[in-house]
Amino acid sequence: FQTVSYDDKLYVLGAMTGKYPDETPITNIYIYDPEGDIWTKGPEIPIERRRGGAGTAVFKGKIYLVCGIVNGHKDGHVSWMDEFDPKTQKWTVLPDAPRTRDHFQASVVGNQLYAVGGRKTMAPENTFTKTIAEVDVFDFSKGEWYTLPQEIPTVRAGTSTVTLGKYVIILGGESGSSKYAHIETEAYDTKKKKWVKMVSLIDGRHGMGTCLLYTSDAADE
Repeated sequence: FQTVSYDDKLYVLGAMTGKYPDETPITNIYIYDPEGDIWTKGPEIPIERRRGGAGTAVFKGKIYLVCGIVNGHKDGHVSWMDEFDPKTQKWTVLPDAPRTRDHFQASVVGNQLYAVGGRKTMAPENTFTKTIAEVDVFDFSKGEWYTLPQEIPTVRAGTSTVTLGKYVIILGGESGSSKYAHIETEAYDTKKKKWVKMVSLIDGRHGMGTCLLYTSDAADE
């Protein structure tokens, strides 16, 4: 799952629980308050929109849940996009993404949400092989999806995604093309509209999260 930060708290949704490969989606949002060091069980996720392995992102005070897989690691890939308003606790169904994907992370730069990496998990036969090369983008100003002409250079799932200025940075991951976890770090320059190769990880890893401790204007240069 991909944790998001909102109002100085961490929100967990779009996750699953149970034994591989038959996990079930979590029924509620879970919220962690670092100040009080306490977890709380938050609002219920609509039963017809529950899934795991989904991407999440925050934009203008609302949380967005993108794609995912319904039936653990086996099947039920979805292209859904949902909006959750933490203040009103209202869920809104938005237009589906152009394709299904799971085990990826979403990110926002400006008024664009990027869905990069991921796969169509089909355990046990094709757990790692059906990776997604295309990058799908949701334009909040238009309320529409489109697909970038530039595919991700190293196609993989189980990646971590973080934004820095104009860059959408993709780290690590797993795929059927590599025996080991990926070390590749690649960034999409949203202004120049091209991919940039960055310094690789020291050790390959997948299924992790990444956070920024510091940002500067240098990221826009």
